[in-house]
Amino acid sequence: MKKKLYLILTLLVILSTTNSCQKDDICPEATPTTPLLIIRFYDFNDPDDLKPAPRLNLIAEGQTDSLFVNEQTIDSIAIPLKTFQNSTEYQFIINVGEESEEEIPANSDVVDFSYAVNEVYVSKACGFKTEYLDLQAARETETPATNWIKNIQVEQTLINNEIRAHLYIYH
Repeated sequence: MKKKLYLILTLLVILSTTNSCQKDDICPEATPTTPLLIIRFYDFNDPDDLKPAPRLNLIAEGQTDSLFVNEQTIDSIAIPLKTFQNSTEYQFIINVGEESEEEIPANSDVVDFSYAVNEVYVSKACGFKTEYLDLQAARETETPATNWIKNIQVEQTLINNEIRAHLYIYH
């Protein structure tokens, strides 16, 4: 009788533990997470043409190391925004590294991104993701006017995916 009772209890424990796992206890890789800010670089003189940013580096406010180091020329980037504040500031630096044949020095501009943070519940397994609302971007103006960023255009004020560019920088 004790063996039967022990066997039944063991069987009940096994069944209860295997049935407690649900499909959403593991967050699928395809589940949307907090999106990055997608930036495309365009030619200021010909706004329809992409214009890669040469040897671009980015340094976040309060940091000394570059978040993004590129020794080549690129026309778009994806960067994170702070999820615990309503603004993020980056220093965008072009022509970093060895001087080019044209002797173009490095040039740095500071851009401040402001937004509202909205936490969205995804699921029990995935937790929350952040959406950014009312995105705005402002470049600090230098005196004398040596900014390499000539204009910034916000294309999407709601950042909730990484499907298309959210912001255009003209230089």
